This record gives sequence, C-alpha cells and structure tokens, in this order.
Amino acid sequence: KFSVAVAVLLRLFAISWAVTGIVAILSSLSRDAAFTGTPAVTYLLHLIVPIFYLLFALLAWIFATPVARVVMAAPEMDVDAPHLRPAQLYTFGFLILGLYFFLGYAGGMLNWFYFFATSRSMEAAIKSPEHSTLYKAGEQVVPCLFGILCFAFAPKWGLRMARAFDTASQAAQNEHHPRQQHPN
Repeated sequence: KFSVAVAVLLRLFAISWAVTGIVAILSSLSRDAAFTGTPAVTYLLHLIVPIFYLLFALLAWIFATPVARVVMAAPEMDVDAPHLRPAQLYTFGFLILGLYFFLGYAGGMLNWFYFFATSRSMEAAIKSPEHSTLYKAGEQVVPCLFGILCFAFAPKWGLRMARAFDTASQAAQNEHHPRQQHPN
C-alpha cells in the first residue's frame, strides 16, 4: 500500500532530523564549553533549534502511520509490486540515507583529518583562532560515521523496522476492526 511507503519516508526523515539535532546539540555544548562566561540565555538559545529538530523527529516517528493514512485518505489501493516488501523499502531507505550522510560529509571529514594531521600539535589545532575548533570537526565526522553505520546495517535495521511497522499496523487494524464474538 502507498501508506506504507509514506510511513517509511516519514520515519527516514525522522532519523535524519534526529541526527541533525544531536550533532547540533553536541556542537553547541562543545562550543559553549570552550567559551567560558557565556550567558545562560545565550547558551539556551543555541539549543532551541536542535531541540526542535529532535522534537520534530520524535513526532514524525510516532505519528508516521497516522499521517500516512491521512495523506492517503482516498480508498487505498495495493501497489502492484508483489515482490516489494516493507523490509525492502526500509533497507533501500537506509542505504540512501547512509549514502546521503556519508557522501555529504566525507569531504569535510577528510579535510578536518588533513588539518589535524598537518597541524604542529593537536592542542594548537584545537585552539587555533583562525580555524574552527574541534566541535566543527565533529559536525562533519558524526554524520559521516552515521552514514557508514546506516549503510552497513541497512538490511538488519530494515528488517527490524518492518517488523515494528507490521506489529503497529496489526495493532491499529485490530483496534479499528475488533473481532466479532459469535454467540454459542
């Protein structure tokens, strides 16, 4: 059904938003820790956007199936793809997500590795005023590593997600169509 594809897509966006939020929180925390004397209000303002990313990720994850049903409000038809299963959709999605994060951040990560390798000392590189500090490197490294993990574990994660989706769908279907009891 098309609603399955919509739910898969929403959950993949949720994962992407969660990674973005986590990376932004970690970089904000490390940046603010590096600059002592930062007012608490400024510190909290740096965390608002990453927290919203995490909130939207959580909401998209939780409400993926209901939103998919609303989006596909018309009488839903089965997709004529008998060999395409939810596990395959999730696996494909994780492969794409992994490639996106790896390819999108690999260049920046390699650039930072080169910068640290050619710096005279790690301490000087981290505290360098003309270059960003270690948290900027983390903004490139963490998503790139997440991309590698997504790509490496796509089949396993796809199968788990499909099982969870099937369980949730079955529970929702039982809720909407309770079994009728036959009188004896």
